[in-house]
Amino acid sequence: MVVAGQMRANAAASYVTTSGSKLMYQGSPMVLRGVNFNNEPALACCGGPNIGSINVNQTDYAQAHNLGANHVRWGLDYNWYASNKTQFFSVLDQHLAWAA
Repeated sequence: MVVAGQMRANAAASYVTTSGSKLMYQGSPMVLRGVNFNNEPALACCGGPNIGSINVNQTDYAQAHNLGANHVRWGLDYNWYASNKTQFFSVLDQHLAWAA
């Protein structure tokens, strides 16, 4: 398949989009400032997989917020999901609540 010309996707107003090299949110330029919560002790590569060994809590999210973060990268391990979907979504929901 050959596509000629510029491709354009229409995104809902609540999504981050791009304009040239800028990230845009609701028509205004934005800068992402964030942290990486790797969850290394809980990952299969590093002693896990044990979802109970996640070493990030509500205090960490509060500190990120106080430092001006507006996003978080949160390390996941597929084994958490594969071994216990209910627990996986419960833990994920808790972290999303802390991040909100």
